[in-house]
Order: sequence, then C-alpha cells, then structure tokens
Amino acid sequence: MGYRPFLAAYRYRRDMISQDELVETCSAHSSSVRFSEPETRAFAKWMDNQVEMARETYPKDSSLALAWTEGDSRSEGGG
Repeated sequence: MGYRPFLAAYRYRRDMISQDELVETCSAHSSSVRFSEPETRAFAKWMDNQVEMARETYPKDSSLALAWTEGDSRSEGGG
C-alpha cells in the first residue's frame, strides 16, 4: 500500500477525515493497493499476539474481574 492511502486510512481511523475523503484518496491511488501474503501473515500473527497479551493481563483473581451475568444487556453491547 502506498503512503497516501495508508495515511488516509490512519487519519480516517483517528476521525480526522470523513469516509468520503478516505474513499476518494484510496480510489485515486488504487494502483498502489495490492494483496500481500507476507503482510497478511504478519498482521494475523500480530493480532494473535494482541489477543494472547490481553488474555495474559486479564485478572487472575476473579474478584477483580468485571462483573456481568449471561443476558445482561451491558454484556451484549446494550447499555
């Protein structure tokens, strides 16, 4: 991926530009966006590591864990 689409994606993710601006930039530079097997594997490995780190840092003492019950609307994204 070229610099401009990458920067646009970063700026969009940070709420610095609109979705329309992201699409416009990516469309204008679509030739620099292509599939990469090594990058896909690297990202998958990074994601797996992030999940494992989160699991390792979750409180081992159940009294420190966030309380919720099955069916609790907060646990289902309700609020």
